[in-house]
Amino acid sequence: MGTSTRPLIFRRGSARGTKGRPAWLLGLFLALPGLALAAPPPNDNLADALVIGGLPYTYSGTNLEATPESETICGNGGLIGNSVWWVFTPVDDAYVQIDTAGSDFDTQLNIFSGPTATFPLTCVAGDDDAGPGVTSSITQLLAGGLNYFIAVDGFGSDQGNVTLNVAEAPVPTVNIAVSRSYSVSHPTATDPQVEVTLTCPTATVDGGTNSASKMTSGGVANFSITGYPIAGEDCTA
Repeated sequence: MGTSTRPLIFRRGSARGTKGRPAWLLGLFLALPGLALAAPPPNDNLADALVIGGLPYTYSGTNLEATPESETICGNGGLIGNSVWWVFTPVDDAYVQIDTAGSDFDTQLNIFSGPTATFPLTCVAGDDDAGPGVTSSITQLLAGGLNYFIAVDGFGSDQGNVTLNVAEAPVPTVNIAVSRSYSVSHPTATDPQVEVTLTCPTATVDGGTNSASKMTSGGVANFSITGYPIAGEDCTA
């Protein structure tokens, strides 16, 4: 009898690895462990902060594969985790609302200022859950000409799809009480009154100009301040 030659047959599954995956594919992943990893977001680092050119502004992205930064969370302690960054430089002073509404994870929002995109930065404001659900929201007076760096990361290293919204906010109206000392000239006077004039360099007082006058009651005169500055700072009486 002659020697018979049988064809070499690879049976289905004989060259399969874990969970039915082809062994060559598994070997490729083992040889190139970085192949299956997603790239970090384009604004992963402070130096690569996306520029917010005008308002209103909305950006949808992710913080998946984002890396930690060395800056401390504004006002809450701890380090900023898997953060993504933006930079906004308003032309003029403006009230601005910045929020992460539309994000699908527990966000943290932090605002810093600084001359350049390098650490250390100055803390401006921070928030965890002031927005809808577990999103974040900050309304802040921003000074024209300053660089504001906005960081979004996840509470407890949470990750997901990030939405950042930035828009001008209505100018708040605040009421402040201005007290002024006065002297009693008549020995029998029981409820003396004096006129108080309140002047604010850049705000509207009592719906008129930047200055208004009224009589005190019990030594106090109440004024309504609209516009800058917040809570009557820099106003004089």
